[in-house]
Amino acid sequence: MSTIKLIKTKFLSRKWVYVSICVLLSLTSVSLASERKRTMISGKFELPVEGKISLRIHKYFFPARSFLDSKADTVNIVNNEFKFVTDNIDSCGYVSIFYHGTDGIKIDLSTLRMVLIKAGSQIFMKIAPQSISFSGNGSEILRAQFEANKVPKSFFEQNPIAADSVQKNLVTSDLIQFMLNKLDQYYKLKKEIIESYKDKFDAGLLDKILAFYEGEKLSRTYTVGGHFNNAFNYYDERKRDAILRFYVQQVHGHNPVADQSSSLADVPFYAFAELGYLKDKIKFDNKNFVYRSQELVPVLFDTICKNYSGLFRERMLMEFIADMSLGSHPDFSKYCVTVDKMISKRGYKEILANYLVAQTGAPAFLFSLPDIDGKMVALEDFKGKLIVVDFWFLSCAACAELEEYMRPVRKALEDRDDIIFISINVDLKKENWIKGLKSGQYTDMGNKNISTFGLGTRHQAFTYYGYSGCPQLLIIDRNLNIINSQTNRPNSRESSLSFLLYLQRLASKYD
Repeated sequence: MSTIKLIKTKFLSRKWVYVSICVLLSLTSVSLASERKRTMISGKFELPVEGKISLRIHKYFFPARSFLDSKADTVNIVNNEFKFVTDNIDSCGYVSIFYHGTDGIKIDLSTLRMVLIKAGSQIFMKIAPQSISFSGNGSEILRAQFEANKVPKSFFEQNPIAADSVQKNLVTSDLIQFMLNKLDQYYKLKKEIIESYKDKFDAGLLDKILAFYEGEKLSRTYTVGGHFNNAFNYYDERKRDAILRFYVQQVHGHNPVADQSSSLADVPFYAFAELGYLKDKIKFDNKNFVYRSQELVPVLFDTICKNYSGLFRERMLMEFIADMSLGSHPDFSKYCVTVDKMISKRGYKEILANYLVAQTGAPAFLFSLPDIDGKMVALEDFKGKLIVVDFWFLSCAACAELEEYMRPVRKALEDRDDIIFISINVDLKKENWIKGLKSGQYTDMGNKNISTFGLGTRHQAFTYYGYSGCPQLLIIDRNLNIINSQTNRPNSRESSLSFLLYLQRLASKYD
């Protein structure tokens, strides 16, 4: 056979293999698409309404990341009706429904947030101001959760002891016991409602819903630890120890999450509650640890690695990373890299990759946002300067605290034109931004003040850095690359001075 014929034969052979692979992939894609069931949620408002309605599908939900790992489909309400059709739910998934209406019309859909639905459901809702009725395939699951979520969250009734303790911001054993009793009553009632529907839908879905409520209950139980921290600020050592013993006995008399099965690894709040338990236990065993302190992190990480396995450990590690991202730990990137090597789930790896994208040396997000007069301000306008960005919203106490300790920093650097301070508000409504500006509590009018209003914390200027809460402090170099997206925020006179010296050292590199 000649060389030309040989080459031609090989080419045709490879071409045939290539075409075969393409056909196979195409058929596989069609097969997968047909296997993925199409889900429809539609509805009608009984009162005339205008505006939009959103269906947010939660691929994952980490409380510390809020809605960062979800996607929303928003449609216009036409003739009081709406409809969503999606094939983005595998077998079952969590969704939230939001109404974005006109002022003066109050439609509360908060009872339809983080609800579990089955793929292939065909649900129709009739929405009245005070009630919602459901019909169609899969509607019983949604109705059960709607009824359970209507249970009022009256944790603090007019109990004289509790009211007195809340007013004084102090902790007493009476208050802790009162809170635990209310939590027990609240979730017992929710579970009874769900279990009354047990003959209406699959037992596996029932278990997931009950596990969600159990995790939510436990996470709120361990949140009582915030009150425990207050006790250390207000009471003498003898009284602190007495409250500590009571707290450990009562709160940690609740059994931590025992089931580490892979089927529950993606149930929201389940692993999050376990993480809360571990953090509290470490603090109780080491009284000198402070919440989310740098000393707590390595102990917490080692505890997770030694005591958990499989997909549940992967979930615990991701809850650990998400919680750690809210702070300013200098080794955050190193922990992300380490955890990435320990997990197999693709979605988790994507989240870690997003965290690492916004680390030191990576390009900053090139935003263009409006100032108070509507003029667009772009990050590129400040190329050549050291850029310090903070994120805040109205009524954020920690944001006001950050501003208190940033003022002396800006004052000391006010004569330097090579350092710029940008303050980004993440309120949804412009009026809240204006109110915050006028108050002078959250920012200074000498800053470059801009806002993501309309999108709030969903704007990429915020989510690009893996942020989910405020305040945040970001430092960008003169070439618009990230220096630090997890900056230690000044929270005292000493740390304010340290931050000032840090900025001066960074600026001096370019002198």
